[in-house]
Amino acid sequence: MNARPLFRLGLLLVAALGLGGCPGQLENAEELSQLPACPGNIDVRELFITKCGSAICHGNTTDDPSGGLDLVSPGVEHRLVSVQSEKCGELLRVDPTNPDNSFLLGKVIDPPAGCGSRMPLVGRLSPSEVACVRAYIHSIADTPVDGGNAEVGP
Repeated sequence: MNARPLFRLGLLLVAALGLGGCPGQLENAEELSQLPACPGNIDVRELFITKCGSAICHGNTTDDPSGGLDLVSPGVEHRLVSVQSEKCGELLRVDPTNPDNSFLLGKVIDPPAGCGSRMPLVGRLSPSEVACVRAYIHSIADTPVDGGNAEVGP
């Protein structure tokens, strides 16, 4: 059997995979560079409650919040940092090694194809609100991981 066709097929597969980009990478660098600074008067926890925490979305009033993520109850940091997203399992909700590659940030800017809709579905976040979510993600990125059970204050 001639190994040359198999070698070519292998090269084509490697090239195709390489052109597809790295799995688990958000492509939001342009959007991030255009964000204003967080004005400091936006409480991200309150933002989660008012814009994301309804009973049908990410509230704590249901046994199964959307995406398995309750953004309202205390200890939200432990449900975000180093936890794989349910919509795009290769992405972490908050990536402690690269906070700007966090799935949560991608969801409020422009989620990758096949990873659900931009959030929130109703009442998009302003650029300042997105900047504050980004700052929040960076601030919690080094939160110790304990399986999501810690009760941490707001």
